[in-house]
Amino acid sequence: MLFVQVVLAVLLAPALAAPSSPGPFDGVNISAKDGSVKATFIPYGATLTNFWTKDKYGKLRDIAIGYDDKTLYAIDGKFGRQYLGPVVGRYANRIKNATFVVDGVTYHVPANEHDGKNSLHGGFNGFDARTWKVDSQKSNEVTFSLVDPSGTEGFPGTVKTKVTYTLNPGGEFKMVLKAVADKKTPILLSGHHFWNFEAYEESQDLIGHFAQIKSSRAIEVD
Repeated sequence: MLFVQVVLAVLLAPALAAPSSPGPFDGVNISAKDGSVKATFIPYGATLTNFWTKDKYGKLRDIAIGYDDKTLYAIDGKFGRQYLGPVVGRYANRIKNATFVVDGVTYHVPANEHDGKNSLHGGFNGFDARTWKVDSQKSNEVTFSLVDPSGTEGFPGTVKTKVTYTLNPGGEFKMVLKAVADKKTPILLSGHHFWNFEAYEESQDLIGHFAQIKSSRAIEVD
C-alpha cells in the first residue's frame, strides 16, 4: 500500500548548500530499504519521473504518469505545459488577475492562464521549468535545492527552496518542502504528481481509482 506525506514549511534560515548536480535530465534513483517502493527523479523541476510500488501480486509497477524521454519535460504539449511530476512555485495554483499587493505595493506577475486572467504555478518560468541542484543523496533519500532571485517573474524577494524526497519501509513516500525568503512574498509550493494506480496494465480509464489525503488544512479558491 502507498502512503504519501507532504510537509510545507516557510522559514528564515541560512542559505542552502549547493554542490554540483547531474544534468537536468539525468535520473536520480532512490529506493526504500525494504524494497517496497523505488523512484527516479530528474533535476529539471525536481521532477518525479517514475515511481514503482508493489501491486496485490507483489509485482513492482510504475504508477507515476510521465515521459520515457526525459527531455520532453521541457517541452510544452498540445494543451500547454503539462506539469507532470515537478515542484511548482513560486506560487502553486492561481493568482487572480496576475496581481497581488504586499505592504501597499502592487506587483504584476505573468498572466499565463485563461487568456491572461490568471497567473498559474509561478508564471512562464516557474520552479517546474528550472534545473535544481542535488544537495545530498542517500540510498532512500534525495534533496534538491533552488535559488529564485528577487524580481524573477515579477515576485519580490529572493527565495531559497529545497525539497527532500524520502522512501520509507512499508511503501511510504515522504516529501518535505522548505522555503526561505529575505522579504515578504507570496509562497505556495506543491508537488504536482499524477498517478495511474494500475500502471496502465489493466485498463485505460480511472473509474474505480480512489485516493485519500489525510490533510489538516485545505486552501480555498474562488
